[in-house]
Amino acid sequence: MKLINAFMYSILLILSACGGAESNNLNSSNFSSSSSSSSNSSLNGPIQSANSSSSSSSSVANATILQKYLNTTGTNVVPVTINGSSCGTAGNDNANTPCVSVTLCEPGTNNCQTINNILLDTGSFGLRIFKSLLTISPPALKNSAGQIYAECATFGIGADWGSLASLDVSLNSSEKASSVPVQIIDDTFSNYASACQLGAVDTDPTNAGFNGILGIGGFQSDCGDYCVSTAQNQIYYACDGISNCTESAIPLKLQVSNPIYGFSNDNNGVILAFPDISSTGAKDLSGVLILGIGTRTNNTPSSSDNFTTFPADANTGYISTNYNNYSFSALFDTGTNGFVFSDNSITQCTGNLSGFFCPGTELFLSTQITSSVNQETKTLFFNINDTNILANTGNSVFNDIGYAQSSSSSDLFILGIPAYMNRVIVIGYDGKSSPLGNGVSFSF
Repeated sequence: MKLINAFMYSILLILSACGGAESNNLNSSNFSSSSSSSSNSSLNGPIQSANSSSSSSSSVANATILQKYLNTTGTNVVPVTINGSSCGTAGNDNANTPCVSVTLCEPGTNNCQTINNILLDTGSFGLRIFKSLLTISPPALKNSAGQIYAECATFGIGADWGSLASLDVSLNSSEKASSVPVQIIDDTFSNYASACQLGAVDTDPTNAGFNGILGIGGFQSDCGDYCVSTAQNQIYYACDGISNCTESAIPLKLQVSNPIYGFSNDNNGVILAFPDISSTGAKDLSGVLILGIGTRTNNTPSSSDNFTTFPADANTGYISTNYNNYSFSALFDTGTNGFVFSDNSITQCTGNLSGFFCPGTELFLSTQITSSVNQETKTLFFNINDTNILANTGNSVFNDIGYAQSSSSSDLFILGIPAYMNRVIVIGYDGKSSPLGNGVSFSF
């Protein structure tokens, strides 16, 4: 059973609208802006880390291995920019925002459009696009009674509301997933006010800071069997008319789903690689999303890559980590803009940056990633800098942002987008196999 409420914690920090937490955002009201904005197409390359102990650690990719993946080319390689050219102007106010472009087509036609500033999110599943941006007309997904399916997709304490539709989806030039169920984000659709009360509902791209969300986490659908059998799921609805929506069960094939599962070849997982940056950040950063694991010569891991694979819990998608002698559930999540964990010994910021860590000087920390499935253990070294210091750099990309976990989620350790910097991380998919193993897994 896969519940959206349990998994889609992905962008509590990065999106002011998805969580109603402007104070949790590193946005332009907190940071000094610069003429070299995230729309600058000249992206930074690898920068030597200021923390030599972290850069030399076993948890950070060997420079040769990292460059091998960063330099990978092919039709299954998708450019990713963090606050860069793929983000567009709507994403400029959010720090540590990884973006891609997607091409959408009306099913079975050449009536298509390409949309950038799509948040790349390994902590959720499925594609969500604002209705106001669509110039094409995707067909709505309906039940046997002709009612339109809708969804309340919750992210932390925020939510996206909108109807379901079918689209052909492509991330590159080689593969297209046909008739993918997607969510059309539209706060005006039917009676969202009564159907989606779990958080601040996104109203438009400017308010949200993104044009859509591409969830490429380890599961295919965003709810699974639970929503097939249970009508009172607080996730899916059937809507009749303009103001009548009721909770509804929904077939698996109609649930919002990860488009990569629909590709014919490169559909068993993804590889992400990003270069390092200095401890004071960068204006923007470019990396790669490589589709498939072992499906082509350019995505086949070798023994010299030294990946350690951590199979995730088959129900939750989480692995485990031991930090300061405490055990936490853990998740590598590009949709969260920092390391999010509980540590009362680290001073927190006040004012507009309340909740972020402000230790005064940079901290050099580590956590032991583990898996109960295969008993593997590997140390992941990371840094936490003072967010007040980072806020005055004028930069928008950071590898050492940290944020205190909420008391309600104190047993969860989120390894956000900074954990992906200066590393190669591989995500295996549920129900799929690769040279690194079977099912949902994280390898680094």
